[in-house]
Amino acid sequence: MLAVIVNIEYVLLTVKGFTFIETKLTRKIWGYPWMNKTL
Repeated sequence: MLAVIVNIEYVLLTVKGFTFIETKLTRKIWGYPWMNKTL
């Protein structure tokens, strides 16, 4: 049971990290901060 909780937390952290990197990339590509709010 504990392993399942740890796995879920790990997946959530990975998704958050990936979203953060993706947001930084889209900011560099588009150059508009407001684009990230709409995407």
